[in-house]
Amino acid sequence: MSEIKRDFYLHQLIDSKGDGQIKIITGLRRCGKSYLLHNLFGNFIKANGVNPSNIITFQLNKKKDAAFRRAIPLSNELERRIALIKSGVIYIFIDEIQLCLPSVDPEDPSKLITFYDVLSDYQGEGGFDVYVTGSNSHLLSKDVATDFRGKGKIIEIHPLSFSEYHAYKNGEVSKDYGDYFTFGGMPYQVVHCHSDEEKEKYLKDLFQETYIKDIGDNVKAEREDVLNELVLDLCSSVGSLTNPNKIAKTLKSEKNISVTDDTIASYLSGCVNSFLFSECRRYDVKGKKYFSYPSKYYCADVGLRNCWLNLRQQEETHIMENIIFSDLVSRGLYPDVGVVDIFRKDEDGKTSRLTTEIDFVINAPNGRVYIQSVFNVDDPAKKAKELRPLFNIRDYRKRIVITRSTPKPYVDEDGITYCSITDFLLEPSLID
Repeated sequence: MSEIKRDFYLHQLIDSKGDGQIKIITGLRRCGKSYLLHNLFGNFIKANGVNPSNIITFQLNKKKDAAFRRAIPLSNELERRIALIKSGVIYIFIDEIQLCLPSVDPEDPSKLITFYDVLSDYQGEGGFDVYVTGSNSHLLSKDVATDFRGKGKIIEIHPLSFSEYHAYKNGEVSKDYGDYFTFGGMPYQVVHCHSDEEKEKYLKDLFQETYIKDIGDNVKAEREDVLNELVLDLCSSVGSLTNPNKIAKTLKSEKNISVTDDTIASYLSGCVNSFLFSECRRYDVKGKKYFSYPSKYYCADVGLRNCWLNLRQQEETHIMENIIFSDLVSRGLYPDVGVVDIFRKDEDGKTSRLTTEIDFVINAPNGRVYIQSVFNVDDPAKKAKELRPLFNIRDYRKRIVITRSTPKPYVDEDGITYCSITDFLLEPSLID
């Protein structure tokens, strides 16, 4: 069986090797963090001369390493194993580091020793290189930045992009896209689930037994009914503007569930902090400022989203938009929704304002890029409406229109690039 390539993430690890920072691989659970660390990166360093005995590994999510889920036992075992290594750089790999709980400091019972304290002993030391994985963004972004004082490097990994999926499957592009469109790119599903029924069951079980539980634990959710309805609402309305107040009103009017805005906001943050959803904020292109609300939310994997909805809501425009968003994020580009106000005068000279949106605004390596996702541009009236915000930006940045089936990328007389969804996903140079 061929190996799934995760070169974008692997190169980040290779480039960071030996830099004195602790490398933190984080992201949605079951999206391949351990595979990246142990299989891809571990095999790379061994192929480049590192003795396997110089790699110390803890898998805290496994029963065999359960005894080290406290800071002091972990520290003691690390010291014991380090003492057995006579020469060379020592590589420390720890999976699911957030499972390591604090220990009472034996020298001062009023204090706790955390895994941050343990790992800090090896930070910046020339003879050590430390790598950890974890699945909780609150724990592994905000706290690490504080406790390691900016010396921890965070590498956020995502489910397979379509280019990674297609490279592994190596099938006909349209068939691979159809399968990806429906079942997404969760690695285990891609490799081990062969029938549609297997894929759907795996993704549903993963959603229910892992992600919903993670979110509930993250925010200490007391209203399981509210959390379930919130997640269903986010899945149903990917790419739609929303905020806690709107969601609370919807639950009251449609489900007769009373809940405060604060509770919704808390649960919504749990969905984002657990990496199941990403927030896409609105950005005023002309005013150069962000809006506090509303925002759009996209699911980390369209297969998870589709199967949680029992494959009943297959609106191609929305799923295509979600795929584009996820692909941009997997490239390290974090899109905003572009807001463009158009001012026009009627025949009486009265000025009116029309607020329009550009689906995605990104800051690419070569400058800002505006991206509009349009199912097709065959109808001139619909094309004019969809492209209206692009024509009213009034700058000379790159503009891309992604359709379902443009035969071949081209640039029109207005300088707008047109391409199909599959060409966009497979040709990173289109945003250069």
